[in-house]
Amino acid sequence: MTTETYQEKILAGMHGLPDEVLAEIADYVYFLRRKVTMPDVYAAEVHREMLQYTLRSGRQDSLTHLEEEFADYDQQFPRNQLDR
Repeated sequence: MTTETYQEKILAGMHGLPDEVLAEIADYVYFLRRKVTMPDVYAAEVHREMLQYTLRSGRQDSLTHLEEEFADYDQQFPRNQLDR
């Protein structure tokens, strides 16, 4: 298929779609344009997002582990009434 054929097919497919869907299509087109025209910037953004996701996941895993570790701490180590 030629570029013109693809463009015609895309435009025909968008005809009659609600504004919300057209907005999503526009976002996707600009996402693809950025990915193609600035691959280094795109790769850096993806790397940063993946790193942030990994850090958030690791932090949540650590918090979950600590909560499980100390779930019954007060029962195992009751405070002495004289220490208060």
